[in-house]
Amino acid sequence: MHMPCILVCVVSFQTLEKIRPKEDTADFHFEVITPERYDEVYEIMRDHFVPDEPICHGTHTVFDEDFKKLTHDNLKDHISLAMISKENNVMMGFRLSGFWKKTDPPANFDWMKSKHTKDLFEFVTHRDNDFNCFEMYGVEEIFHFYALGVRKEYRHHGLGDRLLSAALDYAKELGFKAVKGEGTGNYSQHIYEKHGFDHILEMPYDSYILNGEPIGTKTGEHRSCKIYGRKL
Repeated sequence: MHMPCILVCVVSFQTLEKIRPKEDTADFHFEVITPERYDEVYEIMRDHFVPDEPICHGTHTVFDEDFKKLTHDNLKDHISLAMISKENNVMMGFRLSGFWKKTDPPANFDWMKSKHTKDLFEFVTHRDNDFNCFEMYGVEEIFHFYALGVRKEYRHHGLGDRLLSAALDYAKELGFKAVKGEGTGNYSQHIYEKHGFDHILEMPYDSYILNGEPIGTKTGEHRSCKIYGRKL
């Protein structure tokens, strides 16, 4: 998996062609997200993903420069997929993904300027030492799902499910043996479980205190973040 950037791009595009017959439809096709589409990703993250994310409500997080940098860092791995409308060429949604290597250092967000964004990602990673996906699945590298976003006007048509399905096929064709992701709300958790993911760990929002109160007071009907994994 450790290949030069240009070679990764070539492999990514070639791999996508293998799954197109199964995943593309008459209404949309999939693309590997390249730099000319990054601004569309940032727009969806800012206006459609972050405002509706339970954990963002719980930590008072908005799509700021720190969040944008993390998004960009994942996009640079060249393994994120976008769903593109055949009618108007609009990005309907995306599945952002990255590499997670056994040799990677522990997550550290001290560089962040935004307290709220730092709070969010420290919550998501605060129990990373309680499980080891690499040992669990016997791998050195994992395909890591970072975020799944769909424009509001395209929701309620099962596109999130189609995005996850395509990403799983794509990861397998790329040669990954395991995937990991976080379900921060009821909808994303339902999709992971529908696709046969193992439920590795649950982090209840009411049990995590931030600024003197549980973050669950702001997450509505969504009660926990669940860590999921699956062998491919």
